[in-house]
Amino acid sequence: MPACLVPARPAFVEVWEHRRGAKRPYHNSWVTDRPVDAQNVRVILGIGRARWKIENEGFNVHKNQGYELEHNFGHGQKTLAMVFYWLNLLAFVAHTILAMGDPLLQQCRMKAPRRDVWESLRMGIAWTLVASWSALLRAYLALWKPRPP
Repeated sequence: MPACLVPARPAFVEVWEHRRGAKRPYHNSWVTDRPVDAQNVRVILGIGRARWKIENEGFNVHKNQGYELEHNFGHGQKTLAMVFYWLNLLAFVAHTILAMGDPLLQQCRMKAPRRDVWESLRMGIAWTLVASWSALLRAYLALWKPRPP
């Protein structure tokens, strides 16, 4: 059997970091199909931590920035929950592309957090007839007032 087709043996990697002044040490563990040795263990730990950070931050955005992931994910007996989850991801991707490419939306996002911007725009669409997306964003910028603390 060629070497590339031989299944790799899973390896367990665990890290404990004792930080000065911290109540508890940082602890995490990963399973990898890569061979682990003294030369590459730091790289594998870095990759594991980076992957966890990306996943954790992504889920936090979906839970706390207006996408209501926890609420929508609880519906349905078979596939409805998954449909809501995929629609949530699709909305997030569309919003990310808009935020990267629309200077007016970037200005709105500089004024308020993502959740507040989208909630205000949603309410603007519900209560006002607007000529275009740009007109809606310009109205938001013209009428924007900071929320009281």
